Amino acid sequence: MVRLRTIEDKYIPLFAAVHPLAWSPDSNCLACANEDGTVWLLDVIAGKTIVVLKDVLWPLAWSPKGKVLATASPNYEVRLWDRSGKQHAKLKGHTRCVRSLVWSPDGALLASAGDDGTVRLWDPDAGDQKALLLGHENSAKEVSWSPDGTLVTSGDDRGIVRLWDALDGRCEATVHCLSPVAALQFGNLGHILRVADNGQATGHRPIPYIFELCNLGTSTKSLG
Repeated sequence: MVRLRTIEDKYIPLFAAVHPLAWSPDSNCLACANEDGTVWLLDVIAGKTIVVLKDVLWPLAWSPKGKVLATASPNYEVRLWDRSGKQHAKLKGHTRCVRSLVWSPDGALLASAGDDGTVRLWDPDAGDQKALLLGHENSAKEVSWSPDGTLVTSGDDRGIVRLWDALDGRCEATVHCLSPVAALQFGNLGHILRVADNGQATGHRPIPYIFELCNLGTSTKSLG
């Protein structure tokens, strides 16, 4: 059994192995994904469980205002929940497991990437798919937004990183890493893109990269 200890020395028991954790933006609520197909929403101030979501999977992603939690599910849906555990939407489109969920900075859109090689942009309020980004031939594992919300980047199992225009869905650039992509992050000003591979091609030594967006594809620096 795993126990979560709050700052008031209260303990919250979790009865399965815990995997990803996701704090709400206000740090008052913690989402814990468990290997038994549940996600626990915990009130860390009161030291109690709010609700247990069932038949769900990680990844987990809180909206910027912390009112909505996005999760994956066994049937490849993206599901949206409020803090009380009420399900607000099922976003259907992926045909294999969802691997990454990230909200746009303003919370107006949600990006998902999956083993079907697709990246999808969703309108969480309407429950509609706004864009289908095609180009990855292998599992799309990671997705990230630029700080201004105009660009989306995604990375796959072949080490390919694609940069997309979030407005029209065009692929603006493609760059390559030596190993499958493990992490993506734009710089705070959106001028650079940081990428890390999983080190598969280099004896399990992950390599970080920096790509300059102003000259992406020709101005690439590996920090490995």
